[in-house]
Amino acid sequence: MKDILKQLKKSLGEGLMENEPLARHTTFGIGGPARYFYRAKTISDLMVAVNLALNLKIPYLVLGGGSNVLVSDRGFLGLCIKNEARNLSFIKEKAQVIADSGVPLSRLIIESASYDLGGLEFLYGIPGTVGGAVVSNAGTFGGAIGDFIISATLLFPNGNAKRVTKKWLNFGYRDCKLRHLVPKPIILSIKFQFATNRREEILRKMQHFQKIRVMKQPIDRSAGSFFKNPKVDRIWAQKYLELKGEKDVGLKSIIEKTGHIPAGWLLEQAGAKKMRVKAARVSKKHANFLINYKGKATASQIRELAEKLKKAVNEKFGIVLEEEVEYLGEW
Repeated sequence: MKDILKQLKKSLGEGLMENEPLARHTTFGIGGPARYFYRAKTISDLMVAVNLALNLKIPYLVLGGGSNVLVSDRGFLGLCIKNEARNLSFIKEKAQVIADSGVPLSRLIIESASYDLGGLEFLYGIPGTVGGAVVSNAGTFGGAIGDFIISATLLFPNGNAKRVTKKWLNFGYRDCKLRHLVPKPIILSIKFQFATNRREEILRKMQHFQKIRVMKQPIDRSAGSFFKNPKVDRIWAQKYLELKGEKDVGLKSIIEKTGHIPAGWLLEQAGAKKMRVKAARVSKKHANFLINYKGKATASQIRELAEKLKKAVNEKFGIVLEEEVEYLGEW
């Protein structure tokens, strides 16, 4: 262990930290310590750190904005690399943007607007980085980030960097190929295809989506939507809604267009808002948001609550909810 620490310090310098609480680096405000912790300020830093972990044969994880994840109370025994590579390049004549994977998603949208480039306004206000958004194919309001991607540059476990196409990434609903590869390649940068638009119109759309988000989503500490919206039989879903006397036209429209039913609606029908495990609670504002009430919840409590919610939905509807949030660390 001393030899590993010595080699890490030699290559990563004074930026290397030990036993850093990951609760400081997640939107949940939950997570035990990382045995080793390093902030990668550039793509070069990121590549050096990942390749170093590979060479030393120690586990590693790359953390972006810390949303969409739940880190174990026991933390992570290897090297946690905080991705703070945040370079942006604009090719205005082609309406294209190249973003480092550590760029905050909202910054990408705001700075693109200053060049009269739009398209991702529906994601404005979602916490996290570009890299994390791509891995989970973040989306809402009928759109997804994968729709705007041309290519991505990845660092593979053999230490080689390679550019891959949108087709290779194989985007699906809240999903892409990267989620299923073990070990996962690391996203270094992404090339986006935007659309030219007046910045006033882009800003108007950003404000519109942000207003909806503030109205519908809690401000409590959470990881965002906890479960994916499950795919359902459209005919069954529409009949069930009619039987329940559901009058929400928007809900019916979502099912008709996407074939997915909102997990939040299923959870609410299953009584989720009354469920809790100590300080791990379900938001009263949106049933698909699990919250760290007053900052006192543990990861194990959140996960226990998630299991209770899955059981409740399965018992009522015969549907098994799948987590959108990724469990990280030693469980």
